[in-house]
Amino acid sequence: MATVYFHFAYLKPPGFILQGASIEEWLAQAEPADAPTHIPTDSPEMLKQVTNGSRNGWLAAVIEELSQLSSLSDLKVLYGTDEVSYAWQAVETPEDNDGDAREWSRWKATSLQGQALSALAQAIMEVFDWSGAHLDELAQDTFSDFCSAEELAGYISQPILTSAPSIDQRVWYAEEGDGPHCLYSFLHSLRQLCLNAQRKNESILLIVQA
Repeated sequence: MATVYFHFAYLKPPGFILQGASIEEWLAQAEPADAPTHIPTDSPEMLKQVTNGSRNGWLAAVIEELSQLSSLSDLKVLYGTDEVSYAWQAVETPEDNDGDAREWSRWKATSLQGQALSALAQAIMEVFDWSGAHLDELAQDTFSDFCSAEELAGYISQPILTSAPSIDQRVWYAEEGDGPHCLYSFLHSLRQLCLNAQRKNESILLIVQA
């Protein structure tokens, strides 16, 4: 059975502090009540959150691969690596069939503001440029199950701005959070969220599941 791993990103005031030791408690504080489900492509300034679920952690794994291939270290914060110091961690420990609790996944969260926002927005722009310059390599080695080099070029040049790539019907393969169109739409939307945070002098609360 496929397991969905999540990314959450929300605009928050500078200095926002998460309380609690579970993802349920985190999300109760994090999710803005007035945020629209999907953002029209002509309204980027309205974007207040970006959330994405991906089957078996595909999205995080591919972002890690792109980070390593392109040498863009500022993308590391997006896949829960131990190389990044996250401000908060919460362990998910469901009980197995014998009633024993075991670690299922680890949630990591941090607040991005100031230079950290600029660095992530710049890294996302650079990974788009790098991907466009390595279409054949990526289509053959990374996205061979999804698309040709020509199709990949279209996904990179026409990402969808959305607050929820994995449930937005405009995004190819959205139902599983898989595929390059979902990946680049997520990155494109997250970059816009960084720009909105900078414009409003706010921070981004970033939560990743590892």
